Amino acid sequence: MHIKLLIAIFFIFSCSGEIIEENNPIDQPSSSSLEPESSSSVLPSSSSNALPSSSSSSSLPSSSSGVLPSSSSSSLPSSSSSSNLPSSSSSNVSSSSEGPFNPLTGKAAIDADIEANWRRLGYASKPVKMIALSFDDGPCNQTQSLLAALARKEVKTTFFLIGQNITNNLAAAQAMHSAGHELANHSDGYSANPSQKNVQDCSDKIKNITGSNPTLFRAPSVDYGGGAVDNVCRALNLAMIDVSCWSNDYNGINSAQIRNNVKACAGDGKIVNLHEFNTATGNNAAGVEELIDDLRAAGYWILPVGQMAVYKGKTLVGGQKYSSF
Repeated sequence: MHIKLLIAIFFIFSCSGEIIEENNPIDQPSSSSLEPESSSSVLPSSSSNALPSSSSSSSLPSSSSGVLPSSSSSSLPSSSSSSNLPSSSSSNVSSSSEGPFNPLTGKAAIDADIEANWRRLGYASKPVKMIALSFDDGPCNQTQSLLAALARKEVKTTFFLIGQNITNNLAAAQAMHSAGHELANHSDGYSANPSQKNVQDCSDKIKNITGSNPTLFRAPSVDYGGGAVDNVCRALNLAMIDVSCWSNDYNGINSAQIRNNVKACAGDGKIVNLHEFNTATGNNAAGVEELIDDLRAAGYWILPVGQMAVYKGKTLVGGQKYSSF
């Protein structure tokens, strides 16, 4: 009897233990096994989705190339480059474009510039005559006022620079280039019959500003001597630019006389000789602007020397002299 009772109690306790285990879920093992799984599958995915868009978009190539262009490339051209710029400025080359001088500008681009701007610039009819303005002996401490005058009239010119003056007025020479004017060689000093080193020194100073060697040379006082300068220019691949329209502004005359001299000798394809204010006492900024108005009234489109040569179909050769195109 006692044995049967003990057996019955044993079975009761063993069954109740199984029931307790079945009714009590195993939380600890399951939670400890889920935590590593959640940390590996959730955190990386959330951090990888968030980091490229916030902190690493500028440093990670995949996000910067895959995300930024899609958001910016579709909006920037329409807002900043195509919709806000006037149609005339998109084709401007010589008169109203900004940026460094481009010696490779072709005739078609210049024609497009003329077509886009001749009415706006006050011409009575579309100009078909070309003329080049050139300024010798700079830069100087008054160059900025000349550049401001040319900018107001939207004209690009050729500056024949003295190397020593570049050294003494470097910022002015850099401003010429930045404004889109052509920088050319006028020797390193004012001496006649300059040596090859003298000419090379000036070219080097111009190259330090523009990044390329100049292609045009004008001798000091436009004096090419008996052939020695020809050999120097041939060796340095510099075309010798003479003059076909003299302003005589170095003779101490006033701006009205300068304008009259240029109007009297102006012609299609001609190169006008002017000087910066350190040499031409009567050549002030107001006189330059009035001179430009005179030439436009006479139907001339004004170009730098190099661009006028291109427009006229002339291939410039080192060591050869050109006074007009």
